[in-house]
Amino acid sequence: INAAPEGAVIESALLPPFFQLDVDSFVKEATDSGADIAVVVSPNNPTSLAVPKVDLLSLVEQLAGKDILLIIDESFIDFTKDPPVATMVPEIERYRNLVIVKSLSKCCGIGGLRLGYLLTANPQFAAAVREGISIWNINSFAEMFLRLAPRYWHQFVSSCRRVRTTCDELYRRLDTIPGLVVYRPDANFVLCRLPDDAMSGPEFSRRLFTDYNILIKNCAGKTMPQSDRYVRIASRTEVENELLVKAITDILNREAPAVPSKCKNRVST
Repeated sequence: INAAPEGAVIESALLPPFFQLDVDSFVKEATDSGADIAVVVSPNNPTSLAVPKVDLLSLVEQLAGKDILLIIDESFIDFTKDPPVATMVPEIERYRNLVIVKSLSKCCGIGGLRLGYLLTANPQFAAAVREGISIWNINSFAEMFLRLAPRYWHQFVSSCRRVRTTCDELYRRLDTIPGLVVYRPDANFVLCRLPDDAMSGPEFSRRLFTDYNILIKNCAGKTMPQSDRYVRIASRTEVENELLVKAITDILNREAPAVPSKCKNRVST
C-alpha cells in the first residue's frame, strides 16, 4: 500500500461486530474501482483475526477471473492454531495471480534486521519487484541470521506454540472483565472494545502508560467505525499479562458509573 501512488489506494474497512472479510463484496469493490492489485492481511492487524482459508481460495479464484493480483500478508501466520493449514503457501503454484509477503520481524522478534520475503509463481511480478529494490538490500547481520535460523526450526515452532497458549490465556482473562468486548485472537495480540461508558482508547492507553508503565496500541484512526473505542493488546509473559489484566480492571472499575444509593445494600425478603 505504501508503494502505491498517492490517491491510488482504496481501503476496504472490516465492519463490526465480527470484522470478517466479505469475499463477494471485496471482489465487487476491487472490480468496480478498477484495481490491479488487492491486498489482504491474514491474520489481520489490528483485529488479530485470520481469514478462513476457504474464503481466501474463493477470493484468489474470483480475482484471477478478473485479472486482479492478490497479495496476502502472512506476517502473523505462525501464531495461528495450525500454521501449515492456515497458510496459502501451498497454493502458490496453482495461482499466477497470488503473491504472499511476510515480515520476519513479528514471528522472530528481529525488527531491527528488517527481514522479510515474497513468494509468487508470477515471474513478471517478481521481476518488477526486483527492479524496485537495491542490490545490497540486507546487511551482514541479517545474512548471518538467515544462515543460522534453519538450525533452530523446532525451537521456533515450539516458541510460537507457547506464545499461542499464553495469548489464549490472556484472551480468557480479558474476557472476564465486565463490559469489555474481547475478540478471540488468531495472532499474538488481542483486539478489545472498551465499554461504552468508559474513556476513549487514546485516553485509556495514556492512563495505562502513565499510571502502570504499560504500553498498548489504541486503534484511533484505523478504518473501523468508532475506531477510538478499540485497543490492541499484545501478549507477553504470563506474569506481565497478569499485571496487565489487573491494571485494565483497576482503570475500568474507577471509570464505572456509581451505583445509585437507593440500590445499594438491597436485601430481598
